[in-house]
Amino acid sequence: MNKHLKYFLKIWLIPAIAGIAIAVFLRGNFFSFVRISGQSMSPNLVNNQIVLLEKKANVSRGTVIVSKTNNLQKQNTGVQDIALRVVALPGDKVNYKKGQLYVNGKKVNQSYISSQVKTETGMSIDTGWSINSLSLSKNWPISTVLMSHK
Repeated sequence: MNKHLKYFLKIWLIPAIAGIAIAVFLRGNFFSFVRISGQSMSPNLVNNQIVLLEKKANVSRGTVIVSKTNNLQKQNTGVQDIALRVVALPGDKVNYKKGQLYVNGKKVNQSYISSQVKTETGMSIDTGWSINSLSLSKNWPISTVLMSHK
């Protein structure tokens, strides 16, 4: 084999292939990139922003997650993935009164939501559906974790 070809393989090609393989493994198992669609998480996340998603993160109250929309939501909004903030966990009791969120009877600090959004009825998410319609709809199973948007 040619001396220059061996050098090229040893110094450039093998490390490049190894780097690509590692990147594919990490992206497939631990991280992914997601493009934010819509303004529901504004001002913290904005339309068309690309964010790094940790696939195996622990979910707790306040965590922002990415969820697949169902077929009806996808048809109505054109959005396949949606970013949502977890406000309650299974078994929690959630109330929303006069622009204030209560989980298990305790008022939740929602400083990430503007006053205008807090007082809007229905808390519309983009177009075509709202938090209220999701909770009343048969499209999401009862076991689904309740979430809120910014």
